[in-house]
Amino acid sequence: MTTMKKANETVMTQDWKESSMERHDLYNFESKIDYILDRSPKGHQNDYLLEVFFFIPETLQINKDSYSKDQFFLDMNNRIRFKTPQMSLEGILDKKNDLSPVNIILKKVRQVEFGKKEEELDIRIEREIRLLACIVKVSLRDQFTYLLNNYKKLLMQGNFENAITRLLTSIENLEIKLNCLREKFVLAQMAIKLREAFQFADEYISLQIKTWIAHTIKCLEGKPIDSNIQS
Repeated sequence: MTTMKKANETVMTQDWKESSMERHDLYNFESKIDYILDRSPKGHQNDYLLEVFFFIPETLQINKDSYSKDQFFLDMNNRIRFKTPQMSLEGILDKKNDLSPVNIILKKVRQVEFGKKEEELDIRIEREIRLLACIVKVSLRDQFTYLLNNYKKLLMQGNFENAITRLLTSIENLEIKLNCLREKFVLAQMAIKLREAFQFADEYISLQIKTWIAHTIKCLEGKPIDSNIQS
């Protein structure tokens, strides 16, 4: 359970849209927390006290003797997380974008098809697969959130329908590209771990797409939208 206190008020994280608690990997979980800013006049300082509580079953026999405070904080502070690169779906699909994980994966897979077998090559492909999933997740979140937060403004300008249609078209093109990659990972002599990595990333991206589309449909229920978009 995570709470944040501000100005003698306690707010539970489940009330915040972007807050979440999820499993990160086999040994770690990840907590994302919103900071609610007080839009007061300039010069006002926002102070926060973050309190985190988690409970461990006694049967695990984890206590101050088996797991010291120093070791706990050492495990907590020895990880560095790099910020996910910002890239739109159109940028990911742009064949001229040398930084696109899709283009890098295709290039590296082609080397495998030509008979190149190196551990460094497998490591790079797996890294780009993971990066692709992360970038797509962030891009979907940012682009859908922008459209929803600026719905009224875009609608007044007459740009909302074009913007949502363009985003949905990019998603369709992304799915086509993923199908192409899926075929290459099946036909090429790829390591099993690379095929599994791509399968996980593919399923993860599909889940993110479905989640954000469903969320957007729910948010736009009852609002004026072009019939072509609704279909």
